[in-house]
Amino acid sequence: MIIEYTPTIEKTAQDVIRTAINTAKKLNSPVRFTIAGQRYEVTPNVNADLAIQEFKAIKDHYKPEVYIFQSQSRTIEKIRQWVRDRNLHTADPKAQLGKLLEEAGEIAHAVLRSDTERAMDGIGDSVVVLICLAEQLDVDIDDCIDFAYSEIKHRRGKLIDGIFVKEEDLS
Repeated sequence: MIIEYTPTIEKTAQDVIRTAINTAKKLNSPVRFTIAGQRYEVTPNVNADLAIQEFKAIKDHYKPEVYIFQSQSRTIEKIRQWVRDRNLHTADPKAQLGKLLEEAGEIAHAVLRSDTERAMDGIGDSVVVLICLAEQLDVDIDDCIDFAYSEIKHRRGKLIDGIFVKEEDLS
């Protein structure tokens, strides 16, 4: 879920960015806001000073639909920005499913041939496709991952022939 932040009083761009980042940290969720008609987004892990520097560098000449400030170590955010820069977030998610199946096939091919490098490439490509799909569905990929983890974190089961079988499926 992405929160929209609209300042109620006149603030400097730096104050708006700092408030948005603090809100994102408190809510542990991305926050979108507008400065001079341009929409921006911050995530909880963004450094305020670096975001302000980045804002000053791009504010007059870089105008995507939503500019996402990125933490240097946050590859997911870089991929989300890449998706948005190319307007892939506006494409049909049904087409993205075909791409996901194609990547899964590449992973299967690599694993069956013990080709670790190609498996890594296929896994990475699959993550990119899933991030793109999440953007197309207007859901946050981190929320999807958190949701899945909350379902499995207490799951018990057994490894049978190399496959984890849930406890409730063992009977």
